[in-house]
Amino acid sequence: MFGHLNRSLHGTLHKHTLVCFMMGSLYLQTHRLELANGGCPFPFLFRAACNEVEEVELASYPLGAIPNSVFPAQGIDLEPGDRVVFCSDGLVESQNVERDFFGYERVQEIIRQGCIEDLPSKQLVDRLLGEVRDFAGDVPQQDDQTVVVVKIL
Repeated sequence: MFGHLNRSLHGTLHKHTLVCFMMGSLYLQTHRLELANGGCPFPFLFRAACNEVEEVELASYPLGAIPNSVFPAQGIDLEPGDRVVFCSDGLVESQNVERDFFGYERVQEIIRQGCIEDLPSKQLVDRLLGEVRDFAGDVPQQDDQTVVVVKIL
């Protein structure tokens, strides 16, 4: 499906327009998540067993960039308490008045701390967006800031 969509977009989008897109299937019985990435930032994976966060490396090009790109799916086996957090690049690229970026490390640490505290998904999203907003201060938001949290029960 990714390949067909990519070829269609490559032929119809303006040459400086690309589409970031991620698609996944979560198999509830086995707790397996299958993900394919079309240029989105890597999702963060919180492992409850060790209270650590890692990036799930799903490298690929945005849709429409290269007509014959391949978008392989990657499987992740999850355990109860694990969370996968998807963030748009508008969070990590948010800047303050000194033009410092919020960065991946800050996002990762906020996710880790919120998951250790077992915050509900909405509260984790609110904390993350609030921290980015506080960091940026009076600097206007330049890009979308999207967060999705999936928790395995």
